[in-house]
Amino acid sequence: MRQFAVFLGALFVVLGLAIPFIQPQSVRRAVTTSNGLRASCGRGFDLGSIKGGQTYELLVQLSNDGRDYILLTSTQVSCGCTVAGGSFPAKLLPGKAFDIPIEWTPANQLGNQRQQVSVLYTENGIQNFLPIRIEGTANVISTQQTD
Repeated sequence: MRQFAVFLGALFVVLGLAIPFIQPQSVRRAVTTSNGLRASCGRGFDLGSIKGGQTYELLVQLSNDGRDYILLTSTQVSCGCTVAGGSFPAKLLPGKAFDIPIEWTPANQLGNQRQQVSVLYTENGIQNFLPIRIEGTANVISTQQTD
């Protein structure tokens, strides 16, 4: 019985130490395509507590870490509350960067909200997309509340 109690205690210590390092996959790791297209924000943005109806301005910098150019063709958004800028099509040369400004105005409703911006690109003649998530993972703060 004592060995079981020691085991449980050790397990709780290990889990307790690990919990602060656990983050959503979408925020923790950077995404790089096979030919070197990389987003500065990793897999996306986690804005935490957000205020419905307020516009959040974000900037994604894409870089080409590969050996050949990548043709950025366009962006697609998951809803009308998200706008992605940038001048397309754009040829992203090796070692160069390209900025995509994003504006997100979350809905005026309570709860978690997620949107996605997809960057469409062509590398080696193959069309693909790079998903970038935008999340407000805490409950939306009412627009009636003051800052």
